[in-house]
Amino acid sequence: RLFYKVLLDNVVDLLPVVYTPTVGEACERFGANFRDMAGLYLSVHERGSFRATLDNWHETPEIIVVTDGGRILGLGDLGAGGMGIPIGKLHLYVAGGGFHPSKTLPITIDVGCDRESVITSPAYLGLRMKRIHGQEHEAIMDEFMQAV
Repeated sequence: RLFYKVLLDNVVDLLPVVYTPTVGEACERFGANFRDMAGLYLSVHERGSFRATLDNWHETPEIIVVTDGGRILGLGDLGAGGMGIPIGKLHLYVAGGGFHPSKTLPITIDVGCDRESVITSPAYLGLRMKRIHGQEHEAIMDEFMQAV
């Protein structure tokens, strides 16, 4: 793909475009700029079926990057909008680590969002609920890690 060819040939110059600081702005505008599906979204409502969902993914990934959308690059809680982080990191791993793009899988686990301005935005793509914390959050992450 042309994107990866250009990135590989110009990785030093394009690093700030593909990741920090550009990815932060991309995350803040993720819902407003959404074009098509990129990666896998899992939500708290799918607990108990993480393994089945991963088994049904169209490729077996060699590398996964996951976020729950909290504490994004000093921007705070962006909830499902944080998907830009795993997407951006995997672009770097393709460029610098030799992974094939089709063998990467960005994942967001939607556990809600504590920023009212985010979850009330008409462009927000995630669950419109307060973030789950504590033992329940830990149990969700444990289930995901076991599924992987």
